[in-house]
Amino acid sequence: MERVMAVIIGILLALLAVLGFGGDASQSAGGGRAPAATGSIRVIARACPAGVTSANASATNCPIWPDGAAIQATDMNGNAWGMNASRDASLPGDPVIYSLDGLNFTTYTLGSPQLPAGFSSAYIAGARATTSGQSRIELTPERPHAEITVYFLRSS
Repeated sequence: MERVMAVIIGILLALLAVLGFGGDASQSAGGGRAPAATGSIRVIARACPAGVTSANASATNCPIWPDGAAIQATDMNGNAWGMNASRDASLPGDPVIYSLDGLNFTTYTLGSPQLPAGFSSAYIAGARATTSGQSRIELTPERPHAEITVYFLRSS
């Protein structure tokens, strides 16, 4: 009798799994991941030595800036958000990383970060520059998470 009950329970569980009940809610019916419901932006800051320009700014040339780069994100309706700061122990020096989660899918204009003492400008990599000099990020269900790097540059 116990064996019959175990088989019946197994069949019921398999039927529920086929119908989409239980299991990982982020799995779609086709077996792949369901699209994200909201998006996020993550900002890593790097400090470049004198002589490094936006053309050759890179992770190799510019070490991580431990204090991060706070940036404001504004959607196309004019709603603005400041980013949250947290330390990231997975990166060298446990730097401050700024991020913004739970964002709707739309285009965001990024504000200019405050420059640390000794730096003359900032270059934002990973965002699309507009003709007006602003940086923009578009979050979509296909690309829900954006990571940008702010390179602090020194004047030559």
